[in-house]
Amino acid sequence: MPGSIERRQTRDGKSCWRVRVSLGFDTRTGQRLVHNKTIHGTRKDAERYLSKLVHERDLGTYREPSDLTVDQYLDRWLNDAVSPSLRRNTFQQYEWQLKRYVRPDLGGIFLDRLSPLQIQELYRKLREERRLSACTVRLTHRVLNTALAQAVRWNLITLNPARNVILPRKDTGKKRALTLEQARSFLAAAQGTRFEALFKLALFAGLRPSEYLGLRWSDLDLSTSQLTIRRRLVYTVGGWDVDLPKTRRERTVPLPPEVKEALQTHRWKQSAERLAAGGDWQKLDLVFCTKQGGPVRHRNLDRRFFKPLLKAAGLPLDWTLYELRHSAGSLLLATGANLRLIQELLGHSSITTTMDIYTHPEQGLLRSAVDSLGAALGSTTQEQTN
Repeated sequence: MPGSIERRQTRDGKSCWRVRVSLGFDTRTGQRLVHNKTIHGTRKDAERYLSKLVHERDLGTYREPSDLTVDQYLDRWLNDAVSPSLRRNTFQQYEWQLKRYVRPDLGGIFLDRLSPLQIQELYRKLREERRLSACTVRLTHRVLNTALAQAVRWNLITLNPARNVILPRKDTGKKRALTLEQARSFLAAAQGTRFEALFKLALFAGLRPSEYLGLRWSDLDLSTSQLTIRRRLVYTVGGWDVDLPKTRRERTVPLPPEVKEALQTHRWKQSAERLAAGGDWQKLDLVFCTKQGGPVRHRNLDRRFFKPLLKAAGLPLDWTLYELRHSAGSLLLATGANLRLIQELLGHSSITTTMDIYTHPEQGLLRSAVDSLGAALGSTTQEQTN
């Protein structure tokens, strides 16, 4: 007999069924392992449960029901699997993503009862009710899917319920970038401001905000007009964190004369600020810092310095600091720079990223290219006619 079904009666006189299935023997103690489950319903419900359980036992996929909730499992996964292997900034991004988007709806569900439909419903709510972008939902899924895949490897669940969930389509819109005229207006507005050198460096060299905020004077060699990206500076819940570059390798960036001159002026001004601060100056050797030598927060740079420049230049106020980096790639391509060189300058691990994200040909160049093709085809047609 694969198992047994025994009729029972509840206190209020209703019928229920106790299903018993032998799971073999404990390899350590030699004791027989028996699974017991009370089914409140019809005998057919009990028979279906028995059949399913025996099938899982024979396949070796059965897992004893657990009292571990999704919330409890995610805590264990973050502490045991994520924290030791990933950077602190990445850990906190995962933690924040789960806390904001996953735990409120799924956290109280038992881990072994979490279903694909429950996850699918969560993603629907994030898109339709909370109006989140497809990118945000896909990022949330990536974190949750990774967590549940580890639960399978830890033998806590048999299958990953997030594996076959349908995701929203990727946003197809290209990232924005300044045109040549907009870039000129922006640089004109930045002239003479406290962070003129920073904005020139961001636009001419395409550095990430975390990279230029982490620059030290020891990373610059103004005699050879170049700098080396050795670290990133990020602000996390626990404070400032210095980390390796995103691609985990150093890269050297050449500096055009305009940026070199701006950095030299910036260094002279910073020396005056250091003298004014006296003993309050923080000796961190940062190129771009507060008036006391401390790190500059991304949010403060954006709100107090970048947004006023956008307004002065007549540019949209919803642009972000990161779009200066996109603009660098776009403008370099527009001037005829080789894609492989742009990839190296921007520090991409793949040239596909350079092509798909950071290249935005201007309409004028597209018009010129189409007109050139039209002229060539037109001349060919005319020759054939003659």
